[in-house]
Amino acid sequence: MTKFEIQIRQAKVLIKSAVALNSATIRFILLGNDDTVLPAIEEYVSHWPDLFRNRLQLSYRPVIMPEKWHLMDFYEKCVTEKLFLHWVLSDFDSVVYLDTDHVFMRPPDHLVEHFKNFDDTQVLGVAPVDGYYLQHSARIPYYGRQGLSSALLLANLTRWRDLPFDWLPMVTSVAKVFKEGIIGDQDILNLVFSEFPDYIYDLSCDWSGSIEQCLTVNWNCSSIEQTGFSLVHGARSRFFAEDLWNNRTISQELPRFSLHGRGMT
Repeated sequence: MTKFEIQIRQAKVLIKSAVALNSATIRFILLGNDDTVLPAIEEYVSHWPDLFRNRLQLSYRPVIMPEKWHLMDFYEKCVTEKLFLHWVLSDFDSVVYLDTDHVFMRPPDHLVEHFKNFDDTQVLGVAPVDGYYLQHSARIPYYGRQGLSSALLLANLTRWRDLPFDWLPMVTSVAKVFKEGIIGDQDILNLVFSEFPDYIYDLSCDWSGSIEQCLTVNWNCSSIEQTGFSLVHGARSRFFAEDLWNNRTISQELPRFSLHGRGMT
């Protein structure tokens, strides 16, 4: 499959898992660099029962970057876009950002409820990235004990726009100074919020489910032994890895799950 086909497939699985578990209407804004994304998803959901299709609102916005942001041309633009959500989605107060490689295990409403727990200053709700910075001998400062994952962001965009420092110069400066040590947007967010931790709301680790947490007995997320994951993240194409049957099964079987009879088709 091409990168585009992988993104479309992952988006279909993510959206289906969200709508199947939620009872309230969900609005998905698809950020991309190909305007065939929206028709592809609309055609997919057109076969759903009205009960589920009517819970879903879809729209598309092309990826745009600030004119002065020219340092990270070697990054995937669709991913780097998350650094500028407050600018891209200027007409929104708050959003939940998700990379496409996620599958919900609990209703998305449970995640949205965390916005109510933000204090008066917190801007982003993030989950820990289990083991990544420790395993890879991080050459950069990172947020908290484990570092934050940028794959899921509960973003109060109004507060983001009102931060007491200018965001674009900040991330540009970070990118310049640590260019040799960073490999993506997640590193930039960790660098910024290692200096400004008060703007972060900590989500529990079950919202950052990864295969690593199932491959070691030294779990940093012991609660999932009792409650399971709330959100599974198939980072680095884990949903397609031949040797990771549990992740692959999630990605393969959910598309076969019928919303008509709540069984397999």
